Amino acid sequence: MNMLRISPLQILAIHLLLATSFKAYGQATSEPSPDGLGSPLNFANQIDTGGSSFGLFGGGGKEVKFHGEFKLKEGTHDGVLSITAEISPNWHIYSLTQPRGGPMASKLAVKQLDAIELKGKFTADRDPTVHPPDLFAVPSEEHEGTVTWTVPIQLAEDQDPTAVTIEVRYDGQVCENDGKCIPISDRTISASFAGFIEAPRSSNKYRADRSHTTISGHIEPKVAKPGDTIKIVLTAEVEKNWHVYAYADKVPKKAVAQPTLIVLTKANNWPAKRPEASREPIEHETGDKNEPITRYYEDNVSWTVSLTVPGDTDPGEYTIAGLIGYQACAKQCDFPMAASFATTVRVADAGEAGQRPLEFSKFTSYRKVAKEAEKVNWNAAAGTDFKFDKPVYAYLGLAFLAGLILNVMPCVLPVIGLKIMSFVHQAGQSRWRVISLNIWYAVGMLAVFMAFATAAVVLKVFYHSSLSWASQFQNPAFTIPLAAVVFVFGLSLFSVWEIPIPGFVGSGKADKLAAQEGAIGAFFKGVLATILATPCSGPFLGVAVGFAVAAPVWLTYLSFACMGFGMAAPYLLIGCFPGMVNLLPKPGAWMETFKNLMGFVLMGTVVWFFSFISDKYLIPTMVLLVGLAMGCWIIGRIQITASFPQKLRGWATGGVVATLLGLFAFYWLGSPYELAWQPYSRVTLDEHLKEGRTVLVDFTADW
Repeated sequence: MNMLRISPLQILAIHLLLATSFKAYGQATSEPSPDGLGSPLNFANQIDTGGSSFGLFGGGGKEVKFHGEFKLKEGTHDGVLSITAEISPNWHIYSLTQPRGGPMASKLAVKQLDAIELKGKFTADRDPTVHPPDLFAVPSEEHEGTVTWTVPIQLAEDQDPTAVTIEVRYDGQVCENDGKCIPISDRTISASFAGFIEAPRSSNKYRADRSHTTISGHIEPKVAKPGDTIKIVLTAEVEKNWHVYAYADKVPKKAVAQPTLIVLTKANNWPAKRPEASREPIEHETGDKNEPITRYYEDNVSWTVSLTVPGDTDPGEYTIAGLIGYQACAKQCDFPMAASFATTVRVADAGEAGQRPLEFSKFTSYRKVAKEAEKVNWNAAAGTDFKFDKPVYAYLGLAFLAGLILNVMPCVLPVIGLKIMSFVHQAGQSRWRVISLNIWYAVGMLAVFMAFATAAVVLKVFYHSSLSWASQFQNPAFTIPLAAVVFVFGLSLFSVWEIPIPGFVGSGKADKLAAQEGAIGAFFKGVLATILATPCSGPFLGVAVGFAVAAPVWLTYLSFACMGFGMAAPYLLIGCFPGMVNLLPKPGAWMETFKNLMGFVLMGTVVWFFSFISDKYLIPTMVLLVGLAMGCWIIGRIQITASFPQKLRGWATGGVVATLLGLFAFYWLGSPYELAWQPYSRVTLDEHLKEGRTVLVDFTADW
């Protein structure tokens, strides 16, 4: 299980961003969605209306190509029908199991069943990549590259297989990763006889030519019940004086030693935990600045992947398949190797202990395993959002510190002493009365923070956020807007613009409530004081709301509560000991400097966000930030004494400038024209050469 580990430094940055830094049919059994399109939004807003010669329906010919075949077991009429989709780079289609309410699912249906009988359902040879809800309220299940669906069939006794052509209908859509989609309707795929099924060349152990490592493995138990945990155990046996490198989720940039990679390509979307090694690796300091430490194992080592069989799983046999990439070294190194593994797991009402060996076969290359590993998110597969490497109270303590720091901002510090002394005067000499009024004042402040926490939770529900913290930041639809929010609030700390105080604060009713004697008056004074501090505390609270969208609800409320208590702490403490008011720092020019320094913290956080943003979005995001800066600058030039129409005109102008530059950035700069690369095909190459076209072939070493 890829548990998220957040260092204390990261947490401090986050909570000082809690203050100073916080995406037949289906075979004969697939049911079409009610509207037949998956979603009105998907159909109306994402159809590719240009650049395609396929029209509104039956499109996607260049972006996805289909072919089919069927094979029989020799001497029988039993066999397998296969439909393969070859999807162009940067495009994807959706799975047969895509939930309703999301994008348009793929659907497969055999057009005529007189020559054959379907003996099951179409199933994919690999699991789709599951993206948490973004535009839709349900996850998106996407296939990229190549996917093959198979279904067991039985040919009619009187049929000559070489004279049979099976026609399969495909409906769905193919979508570019940037968003545009082309619907595909009634695409006919012809499948002809392709020979007899060959026995797979595999064994329960794998050793590549000229390799010093043997890979073996098993799955346990033999039979699992719904709700059980099954374990896939992969073992590497290395020769004496050789070692194999430790597991890594991905190949690090500039890596010299190639880590062990494990990828599940077919796990039926069962929750899977990150591989765990049977022992700790040896760590060796290399002196190489690009790879200062290597981690490896001598002798034998095993990695275990745990999967949970969902409680609603039907009894039957299920395929589990995956890939392993590895490299062994001594004084010299083997080439990085790769193998595929597969087995079946039986699910029944009663479990059975024991092991079933994995069947291994050669895989094309380590490099392709590395590409598959880039798509894996063990966190999402395991359904785990957070893992704390420190006690929860340590993080909440940092949130408390973040709220405490708010008190030294220019909008807040000058009024602390005045508020407390006003309570002392109001209460006379009654110490309990002073403490009581300060408590109610603090409760009023806390109410504002709880309102912000609720706003974060509502935004979380609206955003349909179910990503883990780590994977949330891999989603540009989350990271880019959050970077924009942090940037804009950072500008407010540099006084480029100022967050306006809500209009109701100065209303007669609000003033009357705050002027009341007793607990109610103190409570509303706390509310109003916190809102009046909006120009200084707003940047931190706004950023906190943005970050809280990625956090569990309980942590959202606890963090804001601790932040509120942190801001209220001086009032509570000095309320108990009024003499301590003399220990407060004296207001002065240093507060403005401190506010500017906090602006640099937020700008540094924006730079941190850029490490999550893919290269294709870097320039558009920068242009968006320039547009936001111009909009804020225009708003900041509005005079305090300006009339409401003048202020409204200034805000509208700033908003239009920022919006236009944002649209320019993502709809023009974000979609540069470039030639689409196609997988190498000798037939296609010869066709282009015959037509006199210029062809660029990109090739690399594949090991």
